Amino acid sequence: MKRKVFSILALLLMAVVDATAQTTYSVTVKDGTVDADKWTATPNPATAGQTVTVKYTGTKKVKSVKVVKKAAAPAAATLAETLTTAGMTVKVKYNYHNEENYCTFVSNGGGTYTFQSGDGFAGDDDDRAKDLVVEDDKLVFKQNFFDTIDDLWNQYGFSVTFDTSNNTYIQWIGEKAQEFHNPSFISVEVNGTEISLTKILTVADLIKENGDSWETIVANNS
Repeated sequence: MKRKVFSILALLLMAVVDATAQTTYSVTVKDGTVDADKWTATPNPATAGQTVTVKYTGTKKVKSVKVVKKAAAPAAATLAETLTTAGMTVKVKYNYHNEENYCTFVSNGGGTYTFQSGDGFAGDDDDRAKDLVVEDDKLVFKQNFFDTIDDLWNQYGFSVTFDTSNNTYIQWIGEKAQEFHNPSFISVEVNGTEISLTKILTVADLIKENGDSWETIVANNS
């Protein structure tokens, strides 16, 4: 009778940890391995130079075990990188005029960006200005109902300000933009990867989301 041969492929993922910059490895079983839940590795994770013992507690006959070292996945791109690195794409998604819009920009390096493409009521309309700029060391997306950013900006403008140092954002909406187009930020992507952000609530946000009056907000935060 032929023996069935089962093998385990342990992927060793490198990661730098703590202030000592000591490399550690995590041991995982290759997808599709028979009795994957019957394999254990000790210690796991392990530091460089440690001996790792791999055990199989199932009933199958094991002929060989293969171990492969895999380099750590490259770190995901960040919003901060786009401020200085050319050729990165920044895609801003937002609601505008009751539909989802997006605008994609390409970084030029040095804190400037070029509009590449868009979609939606405002995103793909050449008659409606949109821009991605750096102001006070923060990345700011701007959308106006008119064909220039500054035209009646205080009334019809919509902006999202990203603080790349802590991945937070604040959105601002002009009175007429709120009345006629009800814009709101959805997400931002860098090179196709969505960036996790925390929203900083403004007084306008609190009024809109909770129905509180200006007086109530001031009283609750005084």
